[in-house]
Amino acid sequence: MLDFIVNSIELDKAVSDVEKALGNKKLNQAFGSILIVADKDNQEVKFATTNGILRIESVASANVLVAGETLVEGDLFANYAHKVEGDISIVESENYLTISAKGINATLGTFGTDIFPIKQEDNNEAKFTNITVSQGEFKQSIKECLISVSKEEARPILKGICIKKSNDEGYLDIVACDGYRLTKRQLEYESVDSSEDFSAIVPASNLRIISAFLKDETDSKITLQFIANQLLSITANDVCITSNLLAGDYINYGKIIPQNSPNKTTIKIDKLKKAIDLALTLASQNKTTAISVTMGATDLTKTTTISFRANSARGRSESTVDGVVVYGLDEEFKFGINGQFLLDVLKTINEDEVYIETSKPTLPILVTTAKTLFMILPLRVIG
Repeated sequence: MLDFIVNSIELDKAVSDVEKALGNKKLNQAFGSILIVADKDNQEVKFATTNGILRIESVASANVLVAGETLVEGDLFANYAHKVEGDISIVESENYLTISAKGINATLGTFGTDIFPIKQEDNNEAKFTNITVSQGEFKQSIKECLISVSKEEARPILKGICIKKSNDEGYLDIVACDGYRLTKRQLEYESVDSSEDFSAIVPASNLRIISAFLKDETDSKITLQFIANQLLSITANDVCITSNLLAGDYINYGKIIPQNSPNKTTIKIDKLKKAIDLALTLASQNKTTAISVTMGATDLTKTTTISFRANSARGRSESTVDGVVVYGLDEEFKFGINGQFLLDVLKTINEDEVYIETSKPTLPILVTTAKTLFMILPLRVIG
């Protein structure tokens, strides 16, 4: 049994938070349900959901008259939570939940809370690793890595994002790779409670949801709590999100990133985006995203023109960026690349300019900023 009165704004926010982890009730009744826990001591109500790989908890302030907990069908309860206005009375008794407010009185069936999975992070014997990072920087790291996550089921480990600490250098590697491109972001951490090397792989789909709860503020801190090499728990802005980790070893990304790229180009992002977008306009007519890139030999000022070409049955397109600073390029250099991959990179970066590093037409192309390295495999030059 439980009995509380909650304002509709508080209820709507809390339920909106947790319904992101509602799962398929046909697989498990608990996955399609919302756990409601009324706490009289703290005068608050906790709402929780899980789909088996992600758990979200959010709290609403309330006038709790009787403490208790219950489990209710998630979609149905959420619909009422979003539509009912004003102060809402919610009472559970004898396996029925009554929702009462101005103009509405509804009764829903409830379930025993024993079917809802126990919160594993409450296990005092589990090993914890706590890492404090900037909330805004972590959100940007997720954004940059999501473009390189694999969508293929053949290698499920690549559907995750790797978070790795090594060598006590004061930063984490945040890495994603789909076999055609790779993102590696260096994320500084403020504190960590373990000197041991550490690696975890978090499902990218869960990190996408977690990112939605994070603020862009770089000065705001959050703690990444890794539990027994099985879970990642984050509390951000009054919401607690817990994600399962993927089992297995991530690829040795250090071995596939070129270490020496003699040609280094500095280029403004807005100019580069416009040139690539123009080239892709024609390339898309052939249902392709392949474009040819040519860097001219530098002049005495170490600047050159970069051209982006695309061919289709309907014509030929060439867009250029002039006055580009290049180091180490004494003769014309030409390579093919997936233009959409390159455009995706540029759209995720919060910088004014990037570096493009190349060595041979058959080796990966690097796009770098102060904190992030993007690697894209080359294509056969098409024109």
